[in-house]
Amino acid sequence: MAADPDLTPGVGDLDATERLMTSLLCVHTGGAAKAALEHLRSGGKRLRAKVGLHSAACLGLPVGTARAIAAASELIHNASLIHDDIQDRSPMRRGEATLWARYGHDIAICAGDLMISAAYAALTHATLTQATGQHLGALVARLHLRVCDVVSGQSHDLAARENPVETQLEYRRIAAGKSAPLLGLPIELALIAADRADALDRAEAAAGAFAVAYQMADDIEDADTDIATGQMNIISVMARHVSLDAARVMTRALIVRDYQLACDLARSLPSGCGALMADLAEEYLRRAAPQSIPA
Repeated sequence: MAADPDLTPGVGDLDATERLMTSLLCVHTGGAAKAALEHLRSGGKRLRAKVGLHSAACLGLPVGTARAIAAASELIHNASLIHDDIQDRSPMRRGEATLWARYGHDIAICAGDLMISAAYAALTHATLTQATGQHLGALVARLHLRVCDVVSGQSHDLAARENPVETQLEYRRIAAGKSAPLLGLPIELALIAADRADALDRAEAAAGAFAVAYQMADDIEDADTDIATGQMNIISVMARHVSLDAARVMTRALIVRDYQLACDLARSLPSGCGALMADLAEEYLRRAAPQSIPA
């Protein structure tokens, strides 16, 4: 079942979310704010904002709450990108020089920190209604939990550069820890605000399966480079026991399995609030194994 077009976020919803993020970053006009705004305006798919808006609409939440959830999720994600670029020494992002490459490490770190702070502020935005405001403590706690998860995942990923990953279980833990927490966050926040915390475990599992499948698919493309430079890659982990060709075949099978699991779990979430994630998982599943999806 595809997402209901009447519930899919429109341009107006995204524009309003963009304005909210901008207003929260413009509390002062220092260099960190300027850099953060430049990063935000450089593009991006706004996937987490779209998922947050859609999930909130499906669950019947007020539009102000939907925008607050979307803004918080998108701000945290972009903060993680800025900090990742510093740690990875990445010179380019979205076709432009990264913030640290333009402004130096200090300003880039401060810009990322400002975005993290703004994400928490988004959840306390005045447009939150009394009905959903009663869940504010749980919303902030969930946001903090997911920030902690991402910090842990990134720390394990950095450690893996010195101590190569040897098992598939360890690989999956690191791959999920790096991106799953922020991928599932907008759905989780919507579920909490709608008093549907009973579905949080399924949302978390869906995001985890999606994140691991996405990372493995990316690893197949980058296998030769990663293996040559000693970067973590599922192909090199699998190739400890089988040939490289066999490792690629086995990895594609795991990608199909995890995308299918993510799709099934996301579709099982209440009121269709996981439909956008499910649609995306199904799209990537088609690319990984076209013959596995009926026309």
